[in-house]
Formats: sequence, structure tokens, C-alpha cells
Amino acid sequence: MTAILLVVMHLVNTSLGNTIRPDGIVIHHSALTSEDVLQHPGTVTLSTIDALHEKRGFTVRYWGKTYHSGYHYVILPNGLLQAGRPEHCIGSHTRGHNDMIGICLVGNFSSRETPHEPLTGPVPTEAQLHTLEGLIRDLATKYHIPCNKIFRHDDLNPQTLCPGDRLPWRDLMAEIGCGLSN
Repeated sequence: MTAILLVVMHLVNTSLGNTIRPDGIVIHHSALTSEDVLQHPGTVTLSTIDALHEKRGFTVRYWGKTYHSGYHYVILPNGLLQAGRPEHCIGSHTRGHNDMIGICLVGNFSSRETPHEPLTGPVPTEAQLHTLEGLIRDLATKYHIPCNKIFRHDDLNPQTLCPGDRLPWRDLMAEIGCGLSN
């Protein structure tokens, strides 16, 4: 009985320590390297990202389940939404801002090609943008997230190109009712 109680206490303590109340949203792109693509051939999905994030040590335990993907949601090119970590589980997507919901669009939307991140797709698909718009609206309503707490990854970490300059940010923000003033 004592062993069971210790396991339950560990589960509760670990899970509570990994629990957040989302206070913002961060948008990413997958921007897989050619090495990543070679190691995981085929269509990129949450499973692909999950395997890559496991190798990078993004693993977390939350209410008895193990999660590897650092994102809460992944949006495939066909618009399919795949759930990663639960919304109340701390993310592993933006250092210092993992109390926000991380959303990743599959693709590389940066026009700046580097040897380690080849340009694999010019812009998000209409289906991805449609799903992203709906998801942002739903999450913003559910968690009372204001427009000024919806970010691109590079807004919070200027050293990254994520989610790329080809993500139509102004149009996206206008579509969800968050027109930009600058």
C-alpha cells in the first residue's frame, strides 16, 4: 500500500509541476533539416516531430503519460490538426515562454536558406492557415488570450527564423481580428 501511495504522490507532484495555465500562443514552423528528413522519410506528422523531439530531450511526464513533442498542436499541409501535449502541460517550444500554447505548422516558410535548413516549402497552405485561424480563435476565447499575447517564435527569440518570413502574419492577425498597427 505504501508503494502505491508513493507512486501516486510522485505522479501528482510531477504532473502538478508540469501544469500551466496557458497565457499566450506561439506559432512555429517545423523547418526540418535534410538530415531529419533522411532519418524520417515520408510525410512529416506529429509522430515525426515526436521522434525528433525525443532525441533532443524534450520528454515530459504528465498525468501518467509521456510526451516528447514540445508543441501542443501540429498542423499538417492538408490542414489536419494533430494534438501533441495537453493544453495544460508545459511546452518545450520557446525558451522562457513554455507556459504558452505552442502551435507548429509543418513546412519551412523562411526565404533565407541555410546549408542546414533547406527551403522545402514556400508558404503555408490555405488549409493550414484556415486551421490555424480557427485554432487561435478557439484558444484565445477559451483562455482569454489577448491579441498582444499571440506571437511568432522569432518575436520571442530573435535568433531564430521561425516561423519564417513567408508566413502571412499580418493577414493572419487581421483574419482573427487582431489587426497590427505597425
